[in-house]
Amino acid sequence: MESYIAVAALSAAVAEQISEVLPETYPGIEGTQQEKELLEESLRLLQNSGVEAGEKAVEAIRDKGCTICFGATGAGAIAQYDPESNKIVINEDLKDALPRIIAAHLI
Repeated sequence: MESYIAVAALSAAVAEQISEVLPETYPGIEGTQQEKELLEESLRLLQNSGVEAGEKAVEAIRDKGCTICFGATGAGAIAQYDPESNKIVINEDLKDALPRIIAAHLI
């Protein structure tokens, strides 16, 4: 019984440490699994960039509950925000871009 209690205590301590290390998730991301992973990595890079504008952008996206996805944008637009739907659409041509490129366009 003592070993079970020790394992349970250790598991709780490890879970707490992991939750402190893992980045926050971004529930408003839409798309295929690959698109979601790319957008999440882009937001993670932006959040941890050390650039105040990037950190504030991610904070605002999370706080306002914005939805983010790839899709059609206006002519020549890399990304656009629709305040009525609270949605950021990133030009679908960027689906194959590196996360740091997408992060740069979200500032």
